[in-house]
Amino acid sequence: MIPTIVIFTQEDFEKKIKYYQWVKSIFVKDKSKNLSKFIFENENLTFYKFQSWKKIKIDKIIRLLESF
Repeated sequence: MIPTIVIFTQEDFEKKIKYYQWVKSIFVKDKSKNLSKFIFENENLTFYKFQSWKKIKIDKIIRLLESF
C-alpha cells in the first residue's frame, strides 16, 4: 500500500501493472538508434540511448504521486 511511480521503456507496461492498485506509470519511449546489424546487439553501436529520459519532468511525477 505504498504509492509508487514506475518508469517504463517497454510498451506493454499496462499489462505488468494492472493488478497493482498503488502503482502509476510513466512511459518513456526509447529513441535510441542501433547501428548494429548483428544478431546480438552491440551496446557500443547504440546512439541516443538515454536521451528520452532527460525529458521526464519532476512535476509530472509529483502530480502523479499527489493523485493517489
